[in-house]
Amino acid sequence: MNCLKNIFTLIIALLLFSCKTTQLLNFEAATSVEATVTNTGLLDAYISGLKADSVNYVYSEASAVMKIGDNLLIAIDKPVPGKELSPVFSVPIAAIKNGAIANNQISYITNIAFQEVQKIEAFAKSQNDSVFFATTAFDRIKGKVADWDGYNSLLAWRAADFSDVEYVAGTARSNVLSSMDLRSSIQKTLITSQFPQGAPYFKIEALAVLPGNRLIFGVREIGESYQKFEYAFTLLETTYTDSKNGIKVSPTFKKIYEYQPVVNGQKMGISDLTYHAKSNSLIVMTSYEELGDEKTKALASSLWILPLSKLAKGEAPIPVMNKGKQLYFLNKAEGITLLDDRTLFIIFDEDRKDSQVKVNGKMVTKRPHQAIYSIVKF
Repeated sequence: MNCLKNIFTLIIALLLFSCKTTQLLNFEAATSVEATVTNTGLLDAYISGLKADSVNYVYSEASAVMKIGDNLLIAIDKPVPGKELSPVFSVPIAAIKNGAIANNQISYITNIAFQEVQKIEAFAKSQNDSVFFATTAFDRIKGKVADWDGYNSLLAWRAADFSDVEYVAGTARSNVLSSMDLRSSIQKTLITSQFPQGAPYFKIEALAVLPGNRLIFGVREIGESYQKFEYAFTLLETTYTDSKNGIKVSPTFKKIYEYQPVVNGQKMGISDLTYHAKSNSLIVMTSYEELGDEKTKALASSLWILPLSKLAKGEAPIPVMNKGKQLYFLNKAEGITLLDDRTLFIIFDEDRKDSQVKVNGKMVTKRPHQAIYSIVKF
């Protein structure tokens, strides 16, 4: 009898789990999606005390993350000194579980393109992990001078050892490599009555690959300048091809989605997105940062689910909730990647703020060489 009772209990548990899994993957009909932060930790991106020069520390301002096999590829959007270091590095996924990733667990990717390009803001990959992309913000140019061309770059590669990283639509000016030709293609999609030639200022911060070789760029800021802009959640689409002649991106971009997220009375802009294949949806992170003193400014982030059916209709995304309230971080999330269908890894960029965070039940202060990360379960 006890044996039958145990079997019956096991069957009920499996059915409940099956229902939960089915519910998780049916985002389209949901009005909200429940999630929980299960782990938060600190990553030692560089050794403690590393300086960019005799005065200034190197700050670990994380900007992008992507799962590749058993590792996480992470980018920092500031240059680092020395050829043995890089703003792009990998971390074993197994290392993130104990709340602290030591510097000796990091492998720096010293490919010259990663060391030369200016401020990688997002990574993306194809569904079969055969093509990988990294984009900068495309947020600045300096007229006839090439100094800032590197801020306008799209990189692509196939090889696991990063030996074939290339500039998409690559050009060279005064020996500075970039993808400058794509900038005008992006700008043309941002034509409005206020900006009949396209917005003079915009900032790309998100990137995703959808089925059918669709490449999606997320625009976070749109306006007159980096000092006068509005937060945006604007998605642009182009396509790419992968052949023996290289990875090519169509110069024809189009705007496919716009939304203005407001959380706790505060407008937010998109900071990253990633494709959730099982539900045919995009998981989207939005964030806000107060202008002013980087040591004390307010930061915040929230998550959303955007089924592709809602994207096509221009409908609002679904908020990710926790116990009846929208999941809300008092940190600025910059990168997200799925570890599995139910687990999301988030990396934060606190700029130069010495934020406090609870790790393993204790409040600790993030140091310049560290980045905060969290794991969210759906």
